[in-house]
Amino acid sequence: MSRKPFTPSYNPQTVVLSAGIQSADIIIPREAQTVRVTNIGSAGCYVRVGYPGMLATANDLYVANVTPNMPVMFTKDLDDTVFKALSPVGTTIVLETGERGL
Repeated sequence: MSRKPFTPSYNPQTVVLSAGIQSADIIIPREAQTVRVTNIGSAGCYVRVGYPGMLATANDLYVANVTPNMPVMFTKDLDDTVFKALSPVGTTIVLETGERGL
């Protein structure tokens, strides 16, 4: 199985998360196939994609900073147009969307 490289849409967004506070709804392109999150802060966070008004919780995808600047990538559905994040102690992440990479 050959992996195809991630092709970003060249609109990275830096998101600063305050301790215990939900990020604002971050609109992501409907046509994007892949979401790449890089934790450049000092603590982990939980991320989720979905619909306007949803919340990220401790049950969502955990993005650690065990290896600094190591991206986490996952696919999304066409209906997923919003990104949310939550960090118990606060951190900074970089959000990118694009195609392939998995």
